[in-house]
Amino acid sequence: MLKSLLMSNYLWKKRPAYVIATMAMLMALSVVVNAVEAFKFADLQFSLTIAIMAFIGLAAGPVSGFLIGFFGDLLGFFINSGGYAYYPWVGISTGLFALVAGLVSMKKSEKVYVSYIKIAIFAVVTFVICTLFINTLFYYLAFYKGTLNFFDYMIMRVFGKLQFVNSLVNYALVFIGYTVLRNVKPLAFLFE
Repeated sequence: MLKSLLMSNYLWKKRPAYVIATMAMLMALSVVVNAVEAFKFADLQFSLTIAIMAFIGLAAGPVSGFLIGFFGDLLGFFINSGGYAYYPWVGISTGLFALVAGLVSMKKSEKVYVSYIKIAIFAVVTFVICTLFINTLFYYLAFYKGTLNFFDYMIMRVFGKLQFVNSLVNYALVFIGYTVLRNVKPLAFLFE
């Protein structure tokens, strides 16, 4: 059980060179998704970070996924800071997306509907913890404290600034990605 928290069961069965290569590819993917400037349209900021971190958590496992997400965010910031300061809360949130995906996927299920329930649990838990509280609380404390109360800012950020659209698209991509990728032989290990 403890070793499954550190790294996915699939990777525990592989040789060290394979594990290192896989982790390096996942880290590179994390860096790229975090370095690419988010698409912005009015107040809507769109990126694929949530979906990519979910699949990294599936492939790497909970703790490894968290570390890949956190350090991928940090390295992505160094590549493309956009002139902003680094906010570790965003990295923690990014890592938590992978951690939660890794946790809900630790015990594989033979029934497809159970996997969809796990994806729904991932979506609800990460939306509440990462989007509503960690990221929203950070931005509130950094930029809006004293001008709005927290819950007014949360409603403004999630619904007024359409942050929920980014989340819905990413969670839909996780559902679709699971449906499509579980039938691709080289990627079947994610879903065993």
